[in-house]
Amino acid sequence: MNSRNFFSELKRRNVYKVAVAYAVVAWLLIQIATQVFPFFEIPNWGRAIDRARDRNRISNRAGDRVGV
Repeated sequence: MNSRNFFSELKRRNVYKVAVAYAVVAWLLIQIATQVFPFFEIPNWGRAIDRARDRNRISNRAGDRVGV
């Protein structure tokens, strides 16, 4: 397939417009999340979950070394 035909087909199917729309919506969601998450203390929840996951991972490694 010719690259010129490929890009013209993408343009014909409005792939560029949809990609830009997805990028704009993703940017907007990120902007909203950075403003809203601290209000609900969501980053603290994420850190707590991550710490719990790390504790489980560390305890599993210790158990593997002992042969449990």
